[in-house]
Amino acid sequence: MSLFGPVQAPDLIYFTSQLATLYKSGVTIPSAISTLQSQTQNSVLTKTLELIKNDLASGDTLADAMAKFPKIFNKLYVNSVWAGEATGALDEVLLRLVELLKAQFKLRREVFLALRYPIILIVLILSIILLKFKMLFLLIVGLGIILIGVVFSFYAFTRSKKRRIYWDRFILKIPIIGPLIFQLTMFRFAWLFEIINRTGSELTNSLRLVAKAVGNDFISAQIEKIAQAILQGRKLADSIQEIKVFPPMVVQLLATGEQSGKLDEMLTRVTSYYEAELESTIKNFPGAVKVMVSFMFALLAFLFIQLVVPIC
Repeated sequence: MSLFGPVQAPDLIYFTSQLATLYKSGVTIPSAISTLQSQTQNSVLTKTLELIKNDLASGDTLADAMAKFPKIFNKLYVNSVWAGEATGALDEVLLRLVELLKAQFKLRREVFLALRYPIILIVLILSIILLKFKMLFLLIVGLGIILIGVVFSFYAFTRSKKRRIYWDRFILKIPIIGPLIFQLTMFRFAWLFEIINRTGSELTNSLRLVAKAVGNDFISAQIEKIAQAILQGRKLADSIQEIKVFPPMVVQLLATGEQSGKLDEMLTRVTSYYEAELESTIKNFPGAVKVMVSFMFALLAFLFIQLVVPIC
């Protein structure tokens, strides 16, 4: 459970980076946690690290202690730390986590910056139209009630795992946003699969751990299907190919890795590929949104002329 709520991404990135540096320098995990607790300016993180330090003193692993705070350390983070502790490569895992967290933070920031102008534009045009019809207060109240209803309906809808799968599948089909989320999910899949597979964990167990952490319930369900197929005697590459979700390049690389006994190496290539794809997509994302904004502006301007100008 999480007693104190979430920690901002920059704080988590700084904490993870410093933890990696201290651990790589030979400082023990309990000592590193104690040092970082005294240095952090975030009160939520300070209290959380105090509890983690106590759990470590009681014999918990770092991953087990962090797992008690899922709103701060998500499944991907915890499973990565677990794999790092199991393989003795915790410093490497933490450094790679820093890069992943930076990429995700940059992605969210770019999405926010790119979408704020379309939202402002929509609100402005709607406000003008509402004022012209002299029903601003009534309509704002109505829209507020509708918005609250939509939020609660969405919450109720996504509480069911089956419905979350349908929703996450739908998200992947949304123009501009969908491909970006898919690339990030594939990056997480290959990155974590490689780390856990290095621990010597059974293939099906590795896949199930990965399924819990990729961040998309639809993709998670497909990975579970792959694990089940392998339990029934199927090969990894054949199982992946059958579900028709993973790109041919991923299927081919994993098939090569499975046949040659170099699965980790192939997963590293997949990770590098999607890392490069993500960087390219994030760089081009504002341009794609500008096209969308131009289209929206033209559409809203047309509606404004049709609805408001005749009334004047």
